[in-house]
Amino acid sequence: MTDKTFYAVVDLETTGSQPAKGDRIIQFGCVLIQDGKVVQRFETKINPLKQIPENIQRLTGISNRMVANAPFFNDVAGFIWNLLQDCVFVAHNVLFDFRFLDEELKKAGYPPLACPAVDTVELAQILFPKEDSYSLGDLSDSFGLTHDRAHDALEDAAATAELLLMFFEKANRLPLVTLERLATLSKSLTMDTSFFFEKALEQSKAYPSDLPEEMMVVEGIALRKHISASSESYREEKAYPLEAVGKNHLFSGELTVRPDQEEMMNATYQYLMEENPDRHLAIEAPVGIGKSLGYLLPVVFTATKEQPVIISTYTTLLQQQLIEKDLKELEPYLPFSIPSATLKSRHHYLSLEKFMDKLTLEELDKTEALYSSKLLVWLTETMTGDLDELGPINDQHSFWTEIRTTKSLDQLPASKWGAYDFYQLSRKRVKEASVIVTNHAFLCHDLAKETAELPKVEKVIVDEAHHLPKVAAEAATHVFDFRKVKHLMQKLGSRENEQSLMHQLSKLLIKIEEKETHLDSLEMNRIYLEDELEEWLENWLFAFRKEVNRMKEKNENIDIAFEPASLSMQLRKQAKTVLVLMEETVYLSDRLLDVLLKNLERWTKSEQQEIEEIYVVFNQLADQMKVLQQLFRSPEATDIYWMNFWKKHPSETFRLIRYEPESQAFLGKVLSNIPHVVYTSGTLSVNRRFSFFESQLGGKTLEKLQLSAPFDYQNQARVWVPDDLRAIKGLSPQQYAEMLVRYIINITQESDENALVLFNSLETLEKVYTMLSGSNQMKGKDIYAQGLSGSRERILKRFFRSQGALLLGADSFWEGIDLPGKSLRIVIVTRLPFESPDRPLVQARQQSLKKQNRNPFTEDSLPRAILKMKQGFGRLIRKKEDKGVLFVLDDRFVRAVYSDQFQQAVPEEVPIETVSMEDVPEKLKHFFAE
Repeated sequence: MTDKTFYAVVDLETTGSQPAKGDRIIQFGCVLIQDGKVVQRFETKINPLKQIPENIQRLTGISNRMVANAPFFNDVAGFIWNLLQDCVFVAHNVLFDFRFLDEELKKAGYPPLACPAVDTVELAQILFPKEDSYSLGDLSDSFGLTHDRAHDALEDAAATAELLLMFFEKANRLPLVTLERLATLSKSLTMDTSFFFEKALEQSKAYPSDLPEEMMVVEGIALRKHISASSESYREEKAYPLEAVGKNHLFSGELTVRPDQEEMMNATYQYLMEENPDRHLAIEAPVGIGKSLGYLLPVVFTATKEQPVIISTYTTLLQQQLIEKDLKELEPYLPFSIPSATLKSRHHYLSLEKFMDKLTLEELDKTEALYSSKLLVWLTETMTGDLDELGPINDQHSFWTEIRTTKSLDQLPASKWGAYDFYQLSRKRVKEASVIVTNHAFLCHDLAKETAELPKVEKVIVDEAHHLPKVAAEAATHVFDFRKVKHLMQKLGSRENEQSLMHQLSKLLIKIEEKETHLDSLEMNRIYLEDELEEWLENWLFAFRKEVNRMKEKNENIDIAFEPASLSMQLRKQAKTVLVLMEETVYLSDRLLDVLLKNLERWTKSEQQEIEEIYVVFNQLADQMKVLQQLFRSPEATDIYWMNFWKKHPSETFRLIRYEPESQAFLGKVLSNIPHVVYTSGTLSVNRRFSFFESQLGGKTLEKLQLSAPFDYQNQARVWVPDDLRAIKGLSPQQYAEMLVRYIINITQESDENALVLFNSLETLEKVYTMLSGSNQMKGKDIYAQGLSGSRERILKRFFRSQGALLLGADSFWEGIDLPGKSLRIVIVTRLPFESPDRPLVQARQQSLKKQNRNPFTEDSLPRAILKMKQGFGRLIRKKEDKGVLFVLDDRFVRAVYSDQFQQAVPEEVPIETVSMEDVPEKLKHFFAE
């Protein structure tokens, strides 16, 4: 069907974002589309009759001189108004462009714009649900569109027009049932975005097509069919290629196996093939080795469905990457398929039942309609139902809590969605797989369970193994969260509130003519518990006010250690009162739940869902009660206790935390029972030795293999330390921040290279960011900062596309960042990465070592800092073509008694020099020009 509609794809460049306060248009760009083709392009600069702010000039490249002889808006308003008549107005963030232009047209004496307006940001979020950014530049990069001059109105309009055409193509491929639901939901979206889906639905009905073979329709929802691993052909018998020639033949010359990578492959294969080895294997594989392929090739040749191999990695993101990228890239070269599966905690998975209830039983607001639309398209693509596949979402929004899979009541009738339950399907696939990929957190929790979800195996690969002890410590940590308990109390609410669980409970009890005695008691308990919690929290903060005031000077995030037995009588008495109230609340909730479950046959489907929701809240309350019991009823002498909160919002963030060292040690014992465990990472050794990693892990003796990076570090890298550094200890926080700013400006001001600046403290980072952003010397440079410039993923994408930009990052930016080539050539370490001695876990580790007459600094603080330093240096050289300079702005790197140990964190071939800051700009130019 020919589409005769004209789409006017518009972009504006303006002096600011508020036309009501005098901001004006400086450039108008428009691309007209009809019948899937660009039919006209129009662009004009506009004299705004005011000075263009400097930041806008830098952003757009439009100077005051360029618009001096341009027409005024009144001169072109008539043409623009006529151009847009009988068109559909389209823009990337349509609210801004449409409203701004409409205001200007009205000022020029024209009627308000009456054309439908469609937002391509929302269309992108819905139609491409897995994209990790929806900015115009990022979408253009992702889809390979031409977009060379961002913030040029015509270029931006042209890129948006290309996106619109892509969106129509994607919409035309969607199943009819999906488009029908999207057309309905989109009525709640921004302005007239529904026009797009109505038009797409019209096209789909005019030219109907069969449902693709890989899809099915269930209860009016289009889903991808689940492919069972058992239905896949598994493998021909094929011997593992031990020799290099065999590996090169396997990869058909398309992948080159490096010597160190081959050593890793063969060592891993031979170890996995041993019967009952008396040791585990640890392999340090630096950047550039090809670590993932280094263990995946031997794994797929040894894994079978009868004897599967578990691979555990640090994060769910890396877990996804292993399945969707690394294993998929390897499979085409193999003479067999790889039945693989991934398993995470159930809350990662979408509950189809809850989502359908949301769609059919509730009136959705704009945000929920957008999220629901996104999910409907995603369901035509996902094989797993793992919500981590989605692009950026606001995890804090209640929508995502309400549609996730949770632990359910076994007593309730089986759901009609049971056969399509993503979490259960993932568990089924695990039973059919030969390679099972999970994450460290899931592995640690699962190994500690009496009934494990992962199968009992003889072979485990632990990737990013240096993180395993830290994750094990987190798994051994239990949190009583005041805010969470208060939130649960609010969800219970009162019977008068029709939205509360109390009201739902009352209706259910009335239906079965059950007395509300327990409900009366529960409601009274809730009131008392809320009051007691509030007062108890105030008394905690008052009792530790001196420590709080002392810590406030140093940190945003405050940790204060305590011993339960040493607390004041008042705090302990209130703890007992709160605990008794919680125990009574849980007891009453159990009794009420029993009554409801005894009458299952009387509940409608919607009432069963209410009971499920009530169960989830009662279960979470019981979990918090157990933590409080452990804190105050059965404290262990070896356990560590502390309070934690953010200083700006103590009441909203206050938590009591208990850490069990014995639980962490349990992990090493459990892993000892697994015959084959391979630990691998780029940073396992400290000063060429694995002793620190071994001491953290416990368990079996380790066989060690340390590989060398395939880089010419002598020519590719430098470490430079300013020769005039002052000792940090002698500086106030303000003086220290000012010193860092001076050095950072000196290093980067004249350079076109991107620089990553690594911090230990977010507070220092924020101070430095504020000073750099306000500095005239840094004008024209893009400066991004963790926590201040968007999500980590968005910051990295923008930084990657920049030239001469600065990225200021703390903890998570020291590792896991891959910015090869010219995207990162300067790394600045602001301070040696020692952990804060104020943190309770740090204090506990050090006290434990002191009791054993061991040195906490040399055996704990120093090796941890050296490992982090290795990770920081690892950001610099990622490929053989890379060049880079690491600056260290801490005099201890060259002057402390332990400086030689820190210098060993850098590959020994890298020249380390002290340099005059006057010479740095010229030295940088010379080094990168070599």
